Parts: sequence; structure tokens; C-alpha cells
Amino acid sequence: MTATTSPSPESTLPPAWRSWTARVLAHLDAWTTRLEAPFARWIRAPWAILFYHTGTLALWSLMLLVVSGIYLMLFYHFGFTETYASIAQIQNNIVGRVMRSVHRYASDFFLFFTLLHAWRMAVQRRFQGPRWLAWVSGVGLVLLTLIIGITGYWMLADDRAQWLHQALIQDLKASPGGQAIIVHYLLEHPANRGWVYLVTLFFIHVGLAAVMGLFYWWHVLRLNHRRWFPPRYWLLVLTGLWVGLGAVWPVELRPAWDFTAWPEQVPWDAWYLFLVPVWLRWGGALAWGMAVLAFVLWAAWPWLWPGPQPEPVRYNPEACIGCTLCAQDCPYRALEMVPRERDGKGPKLIARLNAVRCVGCGICVGSCPTDALTLDHPSLDELRARVQQAAQPVNGVAPRVTFVCYRHVLANPDLWAGPLQAEGPAGPRPVHVVAVPCIGDLHPDVVALAWASGAAEVQTIGCPPDDCVNRWGNTWLEGRLTRTRKPWLRRKWAGKPLRMDWVAPSEAAQVVRAAIDAVASAEPEPNSWRDLLRHPAAQKAALVTVVLAGLILAVAHLPYRGPAWAHEQGWLEIAFRHRPGLTIEEASVVQSGPGSPGEVRLEVYMDGTLVHRDVRSGDVLTSEMAFFAQWTATPGTHHVQVRLTDPEYTFTLLDETVTVQAGQVRRWWFHDLRTQGDPEMGRKLFLEEVPGVNAGCRLCHSLEPGVQLVGPSLAGIGTRAATRVPGMTAEEYLYQSIVDPDAYVVPGYPAGLMPPDARERLTEEQIQDLVAFLLTLTEEGTPTPTPK
Repeated sequence: MTATTSPSPESTLPPAWRSWTARVLAHLDAWTTRLEAPFARWIRAPWAILFYHTGTLALWSLMLLVVSGIYLMLFYHFGFTETYASIAQIQNNIVGRVMRSVHRYASDFFLFFTLLHAWRMAVQRRFQGPRWLAWVSGVGLVLLTLIIGITGYWMLADDRAQWLHQALIQDLKASPGGQAIIVHYLLEHPANRGWVYLVTLFFIHVGLAAVMGLFYWWHVLRLNHRRWFPPRYWLLVLTGLWVGLGAVWPVELRPAWDFTAWPEQVPWDAWYLFLVPVWLRWGGALAWGMAVLAFVLWAAWPWLWPGPQPEPVRYNPEACIGCTLCAQDCPYRALEMVPRERDGKGPKLIARLNAVRCVGCGICVGSCPTDALTLDHPSLDELRARVQQAAQPVNGVAPRVTFVCYRHVLANPDLWAGPLQAEGPAGPRPVHVVAVPCIGDLHPDVVALAWASGAAEVQTIGCPPDDCVNRWGNTWLEGRLTRTRKPWLRRKWAGKPLRMDWVAPSEAAQVVRAAIDAVASAEPEPNSWRDLLRHPAAQKAALVTVVLAGLILAVAHLPYRGPAWAHEQGWLEIAFRHRPGLTIEEASVVQSGPGSPGEVRLEVYMDGTLVHRDVRSGDVLTSEMAFFAQWTATPGTHHVQVRLTDPEYTFTLLDETVTVQAGQVRRWWFHDLRTQGDPEMGRKLFLEEVPGVNAGCRLCHSLEPGVQLVGPSLAGIGTRAATRVPGMTAEEYLYQSIVDPDAYVVPGYPAGLMPPDARERLTEEQIQDLVAFLLTLTEEGTPTPTPK
């Protein structure tokens, strides 16, 4: 008997799988698996092939990042010099050195695994339809990771962070508000120790890390049977690799940032800092605009990628017997069991389909014993007819029926086009192929139908373990056919010639012709650690991981000198805060006169040429304003003039000849000259509201009568200070108590409680402001300001 010609597997694919977009992704998937194939063939054991575990490997890397980050956070201090000193202290300790290294190495591996995971999900078409939430949240995780990584390098306060610092300054210096941020936060001077600046970076870094937890929850929200950890082997290998690297090749401590010169060359982590050179060269608007556009397009890919999408399953509730198998097997929680509306008969529970979550994989069809669930393409009737046709003998030779998932069909269109033959005990045996959306779509009775219709052998070809496009299709089918998971293969078919191949699409050509009795099932991961470490696959995978680590870390240590203009030019800067009507202490020439009515004008000339002009007008004339100017000069000697004109005065702030060298940065600070303190500024300083200053007064002193903290209450101090020390005015006493707190100790309090470094932390102007504020705290009316 000669069977009728069976349709080619490719011709039976539904429209959603025959579109040109599906073919493009299939070709990309095929090329990806071909690149992975040499490693997979050499290692062989799926649990040791890292390509199949990218998602869980990324999560494990993140867990170690969090643990090491919490440890480092315990010793991190804030300030331009304090931050670097705290990191140097961590580096001096072997535990700290290893934890720093684990944090750094795990971060690079985390981003590598995340990007590899995203690529594999894209080419496997796991972003369309109901999977959009996992896709968008995954893109959000990558974006958060990049920002967290950039701020992490920024927080080191070393020469590499200096380029990030400069990139931010370049973006801010064009506007008055940006100049205020630069002067108050970003420049090191006695009134700014960088405390707020580094605290802000810290909270961005840690805060976004916490937000990642929310994105991870969204990422797995629609998944059933979530897998959190990779195989035990990878837990050991990755942790041991990072700890070992930390002990043998720890992360180096770079020199501290130096705001007087640009660093010559720094190791550049291209995984995270690839955007910074663009930022420095063309500005943040272009760099971050390109990044935002790229991430928006990336996140919108499920809706931008054309082509039809697989249709959800069709459900007949009248045929449901409430066995719960479909809800247990569905990988995407599209089915749940709910109480049946009781009519006196039928099961207590019935399945409810959420079509919005259904990806059309058909795994539930393979679980259902009553045909309550079916696909449109192919329907159960169509699938059974194809199996019966494929099982018919060819020229008297019973064939092998091979079930193949759509992924393998699309990746190997030429393989399935012609007649196939497999090795058999009596010679070649014809192979007839039946394609299904996912190998988990097969119910054991459909597989048994092949034997019942005349097939001599049955073969199933699906994705490798832990790499099924629909997550659990291969695992569930193997359990059904080996009678370890319901629905079971009926006993009368147990022991029939059966071969199960879970391989990448690139390996399908080899296994489809293999003998039925050849070793096919993947070897499970050994249970004991001893057997695991001695396993040949474990040793091969460890070697691959070491080589991969070298490549990842090479990308993280590319040499970078910064923009050419930074090293070819000298850099000049001026910075100051000015309130119209006050004179400037450093001004070499002060001309009193009409000035510039209605505006404040800053002009910078170099060698007689105007290089910077900044004009302010409007309401800002009634308050203090910040100025910052930065410009370049060719190496050599130049004559620099800086003039400031306000409604009352014209100042010549600088008029001198300066010599600059290539890569050198010279900065001048100017200050208003005030004859007395400003009580309002003193109040803000007391409450730590002046940006960049950590006076710390309110931590130890209350402004409420009778409330004793570390030190005495300051309620009414303006009155008591006048009689506290005979011969001293209230102003003199308060000033002395701030700069030399042990000179006159309040009775009942020991000496040494108050820090004696006020002159190091505060400017003379700020001390005067504090004194002016304290003088307002009289017995008649003691204000109790509320901190913001």
C-alpha cells in the first residue's frame, strides 16, 4: 500500500506563522542557534549551557549586586573628599575589596545576560500579543540598569567620574537655573563640600534599584510556574568566579577626581558608559534624546512589528469536567478554575479562559482529556487527520511519524521540503512530519493515534530543556509520555518505539534521521555537588564561562582619554554668587554710578575678545543670583578681564595675564562683601537648607524651650548671650561659641561635644549668618521654624 502524499509541514502553518515578518524572525533565530550550536554540541548537557538560562542568570547576578551593594552602602560617606576617602577605606580591607569587585563584575554580567535574554526573546517572537507586558517591563529594566550603572560610576568620585561631572556641567551652564545648581552643588569650595550632590546621586542609584523590583514583578506577573534561579551549577560557578576574581584581580581604586586638570586616560566600561562620549561631544540633549527615542521604539516594538498574531484557543465550557489540568499547565495564567454555577449536576469547578493572556501555544489543548479546548489552526480534527495520514505505510514500510514545533519548521524550511528517511533496523524508514504550534500541544492520545494508525515509530522534536518558546511545552509533554504527569500515555502504548529530542533548531537535521534507539533524552543535572563538579559538561561550561568573562571584562576596560578638545586646550572658569547692591570682595576696581539699570550683566574678555556674556533682568534683581562661566584657551599666556555691572555698581573682577597649559583647569571664585550677617540665610543654614552645606546645628540643638537634645536648647539664646560672659557682646559670644565651642562650655555639659571644625565646614560669611539668626532668638519671641 502506498500512502497519499502528505502536505509539507510548512504548508500547514497558519497565516500568523507564514508571514514575511515571522520568516525574518525565524531566520534570525536560526542564525542565533547556529552561533550557539558549537558550544551546545561540545557541552551537551542543557543545564550547563548558559544560553538557555539567560533570564535566571541575570536575576542571580542582580541578587548578588543587591547583597554586595548593601554591604558597600554601610561604609559610604558623602562629600567631594569624604566619598573617595570612604571608598579607599573599603578598598584597604580584603572583604571590602572582594565585595567591591563582586559588585562591579556582577553588574557587567547582569547587563550582558539581560541584553542576551532580550535578543533571544525577540528572535523567538516572544514579545507580541499578551507578552507585551513582559517585553515593556524588560525594556524598562534595561533603562533602569543603565541609569543605575552610570550613577554607580559617578558615585566613586574618581577621575572617571570627572567626565560625568563635566558632562553635567556642560548641559547646565547655559541657563541661569543651571548655573545656580553648578555653583551651589557641583563646585568644590568652602561653602560646598558636595554633600547634597553625592547624596542625590546615592538616592538615584539606590532608589532606582528599588524600582527595579517593581519592574521585575511586572515582568513575571503573567507567568505560571515561575523559575527564579538557574541550575545549581550556575549559582556556584558565577558566585565563585566573581569572588575569585575579586581576590585575585580586584577592581582597582582609581585616583580621586581632580578639578584642576583632566585625567589622561581611564578604563571605560562600555557596557554602561557608552553614551557618555556622545554626551560630552554633542551635549546631553542629543545623547539622551537619542537614548529616549531608542528606548521608546524598543518598548513599542510589539505594536510596531507588523504581521498577524497567533489566535487564542477556543474553549467549550460545556465539555469541561473540572480536572484543573489546563490551568496547571498553562504557562501564562490564561486559564483559571472558578466555581461552576450550580444547576444540580456537573463538576464543582470549571475553567475560565482569559483570552487577553492567551498566546495560542496550545499547551492546554494537550492537557485537556475532553476536547474542551482547541486551536483554530490546526483544530483537533485537522491534527488527528494529519496524524492518520502521516502514519500510513509507504510501499509496505511502516513510517516514523515525527512531531515538530513551528519554530523548528520555520528555521529549517529546506529540511522538511523533500522526503525524509531515518535509520532503522531493517534499512531506511520513511519519516512523515506533523507540525504543531508547540510540542506541548500534543495530547498523549494524539501521539498514540500515530501507532494505532500504522506508524512503526514516533518521534517528537522540540526546543531544548529550559529554552522552550512557550516555557514548559517540552517538559510537560515528556512528563505525559513517560507517565509522570497527567494526562498520562495509556498503558497499552507504553514501551512503543518512541524518541524525544529536545534540541535547538540548528540540530533538527541530525536528530530527525537518527535511529529510534539512539540516546535522545537530555541528561539531568547531578544531585550531589561532588558529581556535579566532576561532570565533563560542568568542566567544559566553566571553561566557556572564563573565556566569556574575559570578553565581558575587556569591554568594561576599554581605554578612554576623553574628548580631544579637553586635552588640547586649557580651561578657564569663574564662579560666584552675587546680590545686586552689594560690593564684591575680590573686585580690583569698583565704580559707583548708575551701572546697568534694570539688569545685571557679566562679560568675560580674553585678549580683548568677548568670550562670554550673561545678562539677567526682571525679578531676579531682588535676590541672590549665581554665575558660572567656562571657556577654553589655547595653551600659553592670555590676558583675561571679567566685568560685572549691576544697577548700582560696575566691577572689574579680574584683569590679569594668566598662563594655561593643555588639559589644565583654572578657576576663580568671587564673593559679595557683607558687613553683617543675614538672619534668613542663617535660619536656612541652621535647618540645613543651603544647598551643599551640612551645618548639622538642628541635630544637637532644639529651638523649643526646655527641649534638651545633645546640647542645650537655643530658645532665647539671643537674650542670654548678652550676659553670658562679662565683657563680651552677644554677637562676640555667639561667634566664639561657634568657632571655638570649648572656650565657654555651658554648665552641665562636658567639653568636646560640639565639633570644633566650623571654620573648615563653613565660610566666614556663613558663620556671620548663623550669628545673625541666633541673635533673633530672644526671650520675648523665640521662633520655632519647621524644617522643609
